Amino acid sequence: MVPAGWVTLRYMPQTANGKRDRKGLPDPKDAAPIRLLRTIEPPVGPIETQIADIWRDVLGLEELSVTETIFALGADSLTIFRLAARQIEAGLDLEARHILEHCTVRALAAQVQAGSISAQKRPSLADFRRTPRTGT
Repeated sequence: MVPAGWVTLRYMPQTANGKRDRKGLPDPKDAAPIRLLRTIEPPVGPIETQIADIWRDVLGLEELSVTETIFALGADSLTIFRLAARQIEAGLDLEARHILEHCTVRALAAQVQAGSISAQKRPSLADFRRTPRTGT
């Protein structure tokens, strides 16, 4: 989790009973935004660019560095599955497990280029359906 803002307090507000007074805390909207110093490394090559575009779109980011991990970018488990679905739609055979194993755009693209990630036959619902019962 990455905080969106930071507030410095001299002391924690307390109630008359000496307990923490949450209502006495400043409004989080008034917090100074956190500016992280980070180096943006742009994608190099078509595969990195394609993966980075998908990640940017799903995560709602204007820019991302290809060396930042998916977790540093703020993704949760549902987001990882959304990324995987979008990558499969785009013709990349990258599933959620691949994103977790290679958690940066650059590492994921390197695995695709090296051919380490191969297309496996995915089961479909038809594989699990029972055959129709015959006249009993």
